[in-house]
Amino acid sequence: MADGVRMGEGVQRTEVCVLSLLEAYGVSKLNRYRKGSVLYRQGDPARFLFVVKRGKVKISSISPEGKMKTYAILGEGHIVGDVTFLLGGEYESLGEALVNTDAYVITRAEFEHLLAHRPPFCRAVIHDLGDKVRLLARQVRDLTFIDVRQRLENVLLRLADEHGVDTEQGTRIELAITHQDIAEMIAANRSTVTTYLNELRREGFLRKDGRCLVLTPSRTMSALESLKEAVLAYDSRMAATWARKVIRGGSNPVRVMEALAEVVNQADEAYARGDLSLADANRAAVTIQSAILVMQDEIRIRRRERETLGTVVIGTVSGDLHGIGKTMVSTLLISGGFDVTDLGVSVSIEGFVEAIGKHKPDVLVMSSYLTTSLSEQKKVIDALKRANLRHGVKIVVGGGATTEDFAAGIGADAYGSTTRGMIWLVKGLLGKYEDSSVDARSIAIPPEQTQVRQSAA
Repeated sequence: MADGVRMGEGVQRTEVCVLSLLEAYGVSKLNRYRKGSVLYRQGDPARFLFVVKRGKVKISSISPEGKMKTYAILGEGHIVGDVTFLLGGEYESLGEALVNTDAYVITRAEFEHLLAHRPPFCRAVIHDLGDKVRLLARQVRDLTFIDVRQRLENVLLRLADEHGVDTEQGTRIELAITHQDIAEMIAANRSTVTTYLNELRREGFLRKDGRCLVLTPSRTMSALESLKEAVLAYDSRMAATWARKVIRGGSNPVRVMEALAEVVNQADEAYARGDLSLADANRAAVTIQSAILVMQDEIRIRRRERETLGTVVIGTVSGDLHGIGKTMVSTLLISGGFDVTDLGVSVSIEGFVEAIGKHKPDVLVMSSYLTTSLSEQKKVIDALKRANLRHGVKIVVGGGATTEDFAAGIGADAYGSTTRGMIWLVKGLLGKYEDSSVDARSIAIPPEQTQVRQSAA
């Protein structure tokens, strides 16, 4: 366990207490460290405990291969080195002054005396250790289950919590932190961090103020992280609550769907590796579904007065119970201005035909995740032809088992390979483009190509 790692929630409780206690107890040795100075080195005997009075200390470790990992940047009131003091031995990390820093320096004898005779100090140390354990547990979970972008968002929120100052533009992180510093905190390379920071700027979550970063607005970003955490904890009630807050806070539904899709992919990968049981994978799916349904309701409320771009019927074909991807597409179409009728999962051929006859939609979207259910898509199209309903509706097929060649071969009008791209694909089929942004991975099939492949089939 690295020395000096802390959680933001515990900082406020511990930092004021520790500083006031040290001053009350007469611990008077206060050292000053210039920017770049080392408080202690990894592998040195642990002779001192440090408490930051003012300034910033970066806590990091170097692996045997020479890779740097930064655990935290600690500010006023943070305890540094207490883990090693309690366990004995050598410092497991490097403590470096990120700016000019003042820190109280406590010897082992003073530390043990304070623990033995000053219960308030002892309680403060216990709280600090609890914060360290909680943070490290979260870091392990993040490295196991979430991708680089989500780890980046988490660390930005933590830095804003611990070192942020609220301004009219957002929360300004009072650190001249480099992309390399951030990369070391999330176990990523610098170029990847730069790419995702640029994405956050384009999406309106982040901006630069000199050498400092400003989260704008940090509350929305925090709500999105809380939504993902609720899903990872399989807490359907909290996931629904945060989904409602995210949409009411003005978040872009596309970004929210992407975040949830990342969680779905991570759960799938964890299940494939054997790190997640089938029961837990199903619990994650149920939790995500509850969040998405709440989002749909909120989005419908927000766009009641808007003119519809068209009507869509969507469903997963018979024999296939996979519904998350289909529900995400449904949500994005609703957000994009379409009236959507979602038939659910394992929809029979008759169910699709009846819905087309009843709702007379502009577009039918069919999803098939399993290869065993692929043939159902063609059966639906053939049934619509027999019912003289095919000519009045554009048909889009997608899902994990579907391919562009298969879509063209069964007479579909388009193939959608991505959740986000589906909305542009549907708009394109109906001539409703708002701009020229089109996801190239979602493909409209030329009529002549469809006819040729139908003949070949």
